[in-house]
Amino acid sequence: MENDAKRKKKNKCFSMRKHYDFDKFWKPGMPVTDEDLKILEEVKAFYCQKGYVPIMKEISNVQKLKSRFRTWNNILLAAGLPSRNDPEQKRKRLDTINRAKENSQNIE
Repeated sequence: MENDAKRKKKNKCFSMRKHYDFDKFWKPGMPVTDEDLKILEEVKAFYCQKGYVPIMKEISNVQKLKSRFRTWNNILLAAGLPSRNDPEQKRKRLDTINRAKENSQNIE
């Protein structure tokens, strides 16, 4: 009897749909609220300062952003920024990285 109870418990499938509130996430097409704009400020400021779309490692409040927007692509979309996979964005990012490397080598 005890083994049957353990087996049933072990085989019980955990479904995220039952335990997760998907309605709390922002989805494309939904309006961006003032609160959303406030948490997106860092992403927008980075883009304005550096000239390219940031990756997650470059932003400090990623967990808060993902708890509202769920995916990095949704974060960029809500902020009104291009996709990080855009060829132009990839080129800008690589150019900036290469320039930084050249500058650090020139200093030495």
